Amino acid sequence: MLCRLGQQGAIGRIRRGLYYAVLKKKSSSTCSVDLYLAASRFTDDAVLGYLSALDIHAGARKPTGGRIYFFTGHKARTTKFRGVRFVPCTHPESLLRTGWTDAEIETVRRPGFDVRVTSPERTLVDILSRLKWCGDWRSSWPRLKKLSGLNLDSIVGYLERLDNSAITARVGWYIDRYRRRFDGTTDDYALFENGLPGQPRYLVPGERGGMLVPDWNIIVPTELAR
Repeated sequence: MLCRLGQQGAIGRIRRGLYYAVLKKKSSSTCSVDLYLAASRFTDDAVLGYLSALDIHAGARKPTGGRIYFFTGHKARTTKFRGVRFVPCTHPESLLRTGWTDAEIETVRRPGFDVRVTSPERTLVDILSRLKWCGDWRSSWPRLKKLSGLNLDSIVGYLERLDNSAITARVGWYIDRYRRRFDGTTDDYALFENGLPGQPRYLVPGERGGMLVPDWNIIVPTELAR
């Protein structure tokens, strides 16, 4: 059945088991495909995350860097379609260990379908936890700064689940620097103090140089320390 529909040009194939309908007067190569929706259907538990979640929350029309990231607990291969790579990611180890993989996940509406995506709060934390892995931080930073109105309690709760002092330091520094974008009070920032690392950590792992911010025991790129 699927083979016949494909031969007739009624459907197009993204990968085995994942297809899209081709509209009349269109071909499988010219028909528009919602790539974020496609990524959300790669596995039954797919959750858009990292820069792709940031794209969704920012209303971006196309994937940043030609990649779409999604969390899944299943084995899945990176797949390329129309020049875009669909990249499966594992949830943070601490969430897998405690069974909290659904922490800070929302449902957003794409045309006709629901898509699961990490909340803006979790998206911020996840990106700061793996800046180097998400690509060149200099290109993603301007977009990351556009996140506003974030709930500080949700961020703190998620950080507690991650239980990682280096990530806490990165997020704490970010919030302190851009605190006008958050809904917390000055007293709320004390929640981060007990979770900071004993030794300095880098904001961008693997990048050398930069300046130490003693209050957060974190080394940030010089251009962000000014």
